[in-house]
Amino acid sequence: MFMPSMLVALAIHGSGAQTRVSPKVPEAKLPELRAVGVLEWTGETGKPSASRLIPVAVYTGNRYQDAGIYMARPEPLAVEGDTEYELQQAGVPKGRFDIFSAGNVQGTWYGYGVWKPLTEVKTPKLSVSKVMPEVVRDVDSDRPHLSKGKSDPHQPDTPAGPVQQTAAKDSPSARAGTEPHVSSTSDDPDRPKLRKRQKVESGGDTPGDAGSKMEDRDPDRPMLHRGIPAAARESGKLTGTPPSLQQMMALSTTTNDEPHSYVYQWADPADATKMQNALEKLAREALTDQHAPQAIGSTQKATVRTAQIAKTAPPAAGLIVDDFRAFELSYNGGATLVFSSRTTGEGNAVKYVTIIAQPDFYGSPRVIFKQVTDAGHLDVTPRMKLIDAVDTNGDRRAELVFEVRGRGERQFGIYRIVSGHAEQVFLTSELP
Repeated sequence: MFMPSMLVALAIHGSGAQTRVSPKVPEAKLPELRAVGVLEWTGETGKPSASRLIPVAVYTGNRYQDAGIYMARPEPLAVEGDTEYELQQAGVPKGRFDIFSAGNVQGTWYGYGVWKPLTEVKTPKLSVSKVMPEVVRDVDSDRPHLSKGKSDPHQPDTPAGPVQQTAAKDSPSARAGTEPHVSSTSDDPDRPKLRKRQKVESGGDTPGDAGSKMEDRDPDRPMLHRGIPAAARESGKLTGTPPSLQQMMALSTTTNDEPHSYVYQWADPADATKMQNALEKLAREALTDQHAPQAIGSTQKATVRTAQIAKTAPPAAGLIVDDFRAFELSYNGGATLVFSSRTTGEGNAVKYVTIIAQPDFYGSPRVIFKQVTDAGHLDVTPRMKLIDAVDTNGDRRAELVFEVRGRGERQFGIYRIVSGHAEQVFLTSELP
């Protein structure tokens, strides 16, 4: 045990020793964030009458975070003002959605903004000149010549010094008397940011902007707001899940991704029809054999059904195909098929089935995921509706995003297809 006197002696003895310099620790690199959301709207595509962006997940480099609560102060990072999302269909850009405000509706955050077309770089068109080139004179660089008013024949014939001095005096920095200054309006320089709009346009398409230019405002100047805030106005336009609701994937990143389509290209268009017919047959078999799970809280005993009864069960009613899409989720990864359908009928008699399959060696669909439910048991087994395929983590492989809809609430789930298996890697909290 060291005594105080011994500690003093060690300190005095160590004062004459060489000082060790700790190696400089490199600063931690901020993760490349990747936010995934679902844009919902009613009305015309590209010019919706009402729209909202639902934040789904933020990939931080090693895991998924719930975008509805990630770095909220109070609004989450995924719906922070000036954030720009790229709207995609199977990986192909279809537009952009600029968020101007965020609102909390029944405990759920939504982003409100403007749907805008993609920014296209216009390539100048080359036109053939109608005036033929003409040689004015033939200049021989090796021919000796006299230069008037210059001491060095190799110096270029430039204007005199006073002209240059006048140009220097007229420069913006000389008139201001100071060097150019670049200011930042960010309140936290260490806060990570998703894709930001490069320029804020002015005009009537910005909610609550009243046609003024945001770049000309002083961020420290107090402002009064008239009437209802923009987020409150937008939240009242689109509520619930109306039948005319349309959906599209939205992606915001801190990097630039090269566009890549995840649509599977059939060698023969007839193969797509054959595959859909095969999946429809599998769906009918699943609906025929399906016995809905017992509702939660029910005191009725479950009925044990034998295989013989299941085989003689009445065939499923008419089938309505809601969706059939084929994706190539990775380079040379083959086809991944998603099929969703429901039976005809009303009320709790309606059944739903969603199948994820991949073709086997013989070209027949092999089911790797199946979910069957009915309208009377959505609180136990919700129905699944495919949104789209999107690269959620930046590994150049697409995942499938589904809306998982129960009775009165819904969630969004991300499913990864690897080695012939479907795995749910993320599920949001319940949304109204």
